[in-house]
Amino acid sequence: MEKPSWQQRRSPEETFDDKVRQLMYKRKITYQEASELVKKGQRSIMEF
Repeated sequence: MEKPSWQQRRSPEETFDDKVRQLMYKRKITYQEASELVKKGQRSIMEF
């Protein structure tokens, strides 16, 4: 399935923010904690 056109023009910051918010939701943690986890493990995010 192809992504909608609005998703193709996302900046790296927006992509990072999305990952942080997904982690916050899944783990019930704060934005700061989630952003640290994302920064530390860009490759391991999909494992959570």
